[in-house]
Amino acid sequence: MHLFIFWMESLRWERAATRRVFGTTPEQAATTRQLAFNQGFYNLFLAIIAAAGVALFWWPVVSATLLLVSLGSMLAAALVLGSTDRRKLRAAWAAVPGSAGLSPWRSPACSFGQQHRLGGRCATQAGGGGRRGPVPRRPG
Repeated sequence: MHLFIFWMESLRWERAATRRVFGTTPEQAATTRQLAFNQGFYNLFLAIIAAAGVALFWWPVVSATLLLVSLGSMLAAALVLGSTDRRKLRAAWAAVPGSAGLSPWRSPACSFGQQHRLGGRCATQAGGGGRRGPVPRRPG
Protein backbone atom coordinates (compact mmCIF):
# COMPACT_ATOMS: atom_id res chain seq x y z
CA MET A 1 0.00 0.00 0.00
CA HIS A 2 2.81 2.44 0.85
CA LEU A 3 4.38 1.83 -2.55
CA PHE A 4 1.08 2.68 -4.22
CA ILE A 5 0.79 5.88 -2.15
CA PHE A 6 4.38 6.77 -3.10
CA TRP A 7 3.49 6.29 -6.76
CA MET A 8 0.43 8.54 -6.49
CA GLU A 9 1.97 11.27 -4.33
CA SER A 10 5.44 11.51 -5.87
CA LEU A 11 4.89 10.51 -9.48
CA ARG A 12 1.24 11.20 -10.37
CA TRP A 13 0.14 13.95 -7.98
CA GLU A 14 -1.36 16.30 -10.55
CA ARG A 15 -3.14 13.63 -12.61
CA ALA A 16 -6.94 13.65 -12.54
CA ALA A 17 -7.26 10.14 -11.08
CA THR A 18 -4.94 10.98 -8.18
CA ARG A 19 -6.72 14.28 -7.55
CA ARG A 20 -10.02 12.36 -7.31
CA VAL A 21 -8.52 10.01 -4.72
CA PHE A 22 -7.26 12.88 -2.57
CA GLY A 23 -10.12 15.25 -3.35
CA THR A 24 -7.99 18.11 -4.68
CA THR A 25 -8.51 20.60 -7.47
CA PRO A 26 -5.89 21.20 -10.17
CA GLU A 27 -4.91 24.43 -8.40
CA GLN A 28 -4.53 22.70 -5.02
CA ALA A 29 -2.48 19.90 -6.59
CA ALA A 30 -0.15 22.42 -8.23
CA THR A 31 0.28 24.31 -4.96
CA THR A 32 0.95 21.17 -2.88
CA ARG A 33 3.07 19.32 -5.45
CA GLN A 34 6.35 19.63 -3.53
CA LEU A 35 4.70 18.65 -0.24
CA ALA A 36 3.13 15.56 -1.85
CA PHE A 37 6.43 14.63 -3.50
CA ASN A 38 8.14 14.64 -0.10
CA GLN A 39 5.25 12.76 1.56
CA GLY A 40 5.43 10.10 -1.14
CA PHE A 41 9.08 9.43 -0.37
CA TYR A 42 8.23 9.16 3.34
CA ASN A 43 5.82 6.34 2.38
CA LEU A 44 8.43 4.72 0.15
CA PHE A 45 11.02 4.72 2.94
CA LEU A 46 8.54 3.17 5.39
CA ALA A 47 7.83 0.41 2.89
CA ILE A 48 11.55 -0.23 2.36
CA ILE A 49 12.21 -0.41 6.10
CA ALA A 50 9.30 -2.84 6.64
CA ALA A 51 10.49 -5.01 3.72
CA ALA A 52 14.02 -5.04 5.16
CA GLY A 53 12.59 -6.14 8.51
CA VAL A 54 10.87 -9.08 6.83
CA ALA A 55 13.90 -9.92 4.66
CA LEU A 56 16.20 -9.99 7.69
CA PHE A 57 14.04 -12.47 9.63
CA TRP A 58 17.16 -14.59 10.33
CA TRP A 59 18.61 -11.71 12.39
CA PRO A 60 15.85 -11.37 15.01
CA VAL A 61 17.04 -8.24 16.83
CA VAL A 62 17.51 -6.24 13.63
CA SER A 63 14.34 -7.62 12.06
CA ALA A 64 12.21 -6.84 15.10
CA THR A 65 13.69 -3.35 15.40
CA LEU A 66 13.02 -2.50 11.75
CA LEU A 67 9.49 -3.90 11.89
CA LEU A 68 8.70 -2.16 15.17
CA VAL A 69 9.89 1.22 13.88
CA SER A 70 8.22 0.99 10.47
CA LEU A 71 4.93 -0.61 11.51
CA GLY A 72 4.77 1.53 14.64
CA SER A 73 5.14 4.65 12.50
CA MET A 74 2.43 3.40 10.14
CA LEU A 75 0.08 2.68 13.05
CA ALA A 76 0.76 6.09 14.63
CA ALA A 77 0.08 7.82 11.30
CA ALA A 78 -3.15 5.81 10.91
CA LEU A 79 -4.28 6.91 14.37
CA VAL A 80 -3.64 10.55 13.46
CA LEU A 81 -5.52 10.09 10.17
CA GLY A 82 -8.40 8.39 11.97
CA SER A 83 -8.65 11.17 14.52
CA THR A 84 -8.81 13.83 11.80
CA ASP A 85 -10.86 12.16 9.03
CA ARG A 86 -12.44 8.72 9.47
CA ARG A 87 -13.46 8.50 5.79
CA LYS A 88 -9.83 8.53 4.69
CA LEU A 89 -8.95 5.90 7.29
CA ARG A 90 -11.72 3.64 5.96
CA ALA A 91 -10.49 4.19 2.40
CA ALA A 92 -6.95 3.31 3.43
CA TRP A 93 -8.16 0.14 5.18
CA ALA A 94 -10.16 -0.87 2.11
CA ALA A 95 -7.02 -0.59 -0.04
CA VAL A 96 -5.26 -3.28 2.02
CA PRO A 97 -5.56 -6.60 0.13
CA GLY A 98 -7.71 -9.12 1.99
CA SER A 99 -9.02 -6.62 4.53
CA ALA A 100 -12.66 -6.64 3.41
CA GLY A 101 -13.77 -9.31 5.86
CA LEU A 102 -11.64 -7.93 8.69
CA SER A 103 -12.90 -4.36 8.64
CA PRO A 104 -13.32 -2.87 12.10
CA TRP A 105 -16.25 -0.88 10.68
CA ARG A 106 -18.40 -3.84 9.68
CA SER A 107 -21.82 -4.29 11.14
CA PRO A 108 -21.74 -6.35 14.36
CA ALA A 109 -24.76 -8.28 13.04
CA CYS A 110 -22.71 -9.70 10.19
CA SER A 111 -20.43 -12.66 10.59
CA PHE A 112 -16.99 -12.82 9.05
CA GLY A 113 -18.22 -15.53 6.66
CA GLN A 114 -21.13 -13.43 5.45
CA GLN A 115 -18.91 -10.47 4.77
CA HIS A 116 -16.24 -12.58 3.05
CA ARG A 117 -18.76 -14.18 0.68
CA LEU A 118 -20.29 -10.80 -0.15
CA GLY A 119 -17.06 -8.90 -0.73
CA GLY A 120 -16.99 -7.20 2.66
CA ARG A 121 -20.69 -6.29 2.76
CA CYS A 122 -23.27 -7.78 5.07
CA ALA A 123 -26.24 -9.60 3.50
CA THR A 124 -28.52 -6.77 4.65
CA GLN A 125 -26.21 -4.24 2.99
CA ALA A 126 -26.07 -6.31 -0.19
CA GLY A 127 -29.87 -6.46 -0.44
CA GLY A 128 -30.11 -10.05 0.73
CA GLY A 129 -32.23 -9.18 3.74
CA GLY A 130 -29.94 -10.89 6.21
CA ARG A 131 -30.93 -14.06 8.09
CA ARG A 132 -34.55 -15.15 7.65
CA GLY A 133 -36.58 -16.62 10.46
CA PRO A 134 -35.62 -17.25 14.06
CA VAL A 135 -32.13 -18.23 15.05
CA PRO A 136 -32.07 -22.00 15.67
CA ARG A 137 -31.34 -22.98 19.26
CA ARG A 138 -29.02 -25.74 20.31
CA PRO A 139 -30.64 -28.47 22.35
CA GLY A 140 -29.69 -28.71 25.97
